[in-house]
Amino acid sequence: MDIKEKVLLALENKKGEYLSGEALSVELGVSRQYISKIIKALSAEGYDIRSSTNRGYLLSQSCDLLSAAVIKSEAGVKVYCFASVDSTNRAAKEIFGREGECLVVCERQTDGVKKDGSYFPSPQSAGLYMTAAIAIDMPADRLKNYREQCAFAVKLAVEQACGCVAEVKNTDDIYVGGEKVCGIFTECMLNAATMRTECAFIGVGIYTGKAEGVTAYVSGAESRNRLAADIFLKLKEIK
Repeated sequence: MDIKEKVLLALENKKGEYLSGEALSVELGVSRQYISKIIKALSAEGYDIRSSTNRGYLLSQSCDLLSAAVIKSEAGVKVYCFASVDSTNRAAKEIFGREGECLVVCERQTDGVKKDGSYFPSPQSAGLYMTAAIAIDMPADRLKNYREQCAFAVKLAVEQACGCVAEVKNTDDIYVGGEKVCGIFTECMLNAATMRTECAFIGVGIYTGKAEGVTAYVSGAESRNRLAADIFLKLKEIK
């Protein structure tokens, strides 16, 4: 993790509170001028950071940009964060082939896909669009049960994030208050010789804000970064 990522993580951990620039410089072993330069760079990227001469820096509670560094600090996995990607499932497959287990998140998908192959609308910054690429070893006849377990894991994470009761319908859809807020698309890599699954790509699309075409969404105090990490950790617990 580089200095910029460490500054962002420190601000995220104290979100809504002022963090002294001097304390940051001492903790990270760099000058206050360098901290100021990083803050300006983060602000240019869209982070809502307030500065006060006597108090330091504060990351606004309303700022909810996705960050690979923040998610990785919670989930403990390689995280790839994109402003835009055609499909997080497709990206995760490519990355898994090179580097193994990973989590792919993005602000927008241009060609998101539902489990039936139809288009999944993924508007800019109105949702959490992610795919967890997880190595698993299980017989093919367990896959239906695995899909159900994945949906239940996402349900628990959604409930924790929004503080409301959610339910699973149609195996892979999450509903809150009778409205669909999340879809899950699980694909697996199967070894034809052993008929055992070697990897699962669990695509999750959760609407978290208003946008054209979005009729229902979850809201709560938990950030999208924390929600992404929570989902990944719950999926990893499935045996």
